[in-house]
Amino acid sequence: MNQPSEAHDPGKNRESEDGGRHARSTADDFIEYLVLHADTKELSQTYAELYQCHGEAFAAYLSLEPDQHTPANLASEFLNAYHGTYSDQAEFREEIKQTLGWVDAIATAMHRVGIPTGALEWNDWLIDQRLADSYDLIELDGVTYVFDK
Repeated sequence: MNQPSEAHDPGKNRESEDGGRHARSTADDFIEYLVLHADTKELSQTYAELYQCHGEAFAAYLSLEPDQHTPANLASEFLNAYHGTYSDQAEFREEIKQTLGWVDAIATAMHRVGIPTGALEWNDWLIDQRLADSYDLIELDGVTYVFDK
């Protein structure tokens, strides 16, 4: 699993390191809306607390199905589904190809049979389509958050 960068760590506190507030983001607006329109005070408080704790990754998760959660299980649902934070879909795809050993296997096979470098190309579109069967990718403010389906 991709280790979140410090800037996009789901556990990163919402305050900047100098103690000031960060610039307002789309995620801030989305969470504010959910907090104000939650069905119960308990759910509203849970949204606010979990966003404070997990940041934009949590907001991205809620965008999948914002009305399908209960306060009691929301934190565990998020943590169980969260796969990682990536700069973009291509970074996620490359991690999967590496993790599954595809890059090394193809390089080894090409070397063994004398296929020159650059003679084969990945069908990134098709890989992305297959990944969409297993993962939800949410782009929020220029960052891609990935969740298991």
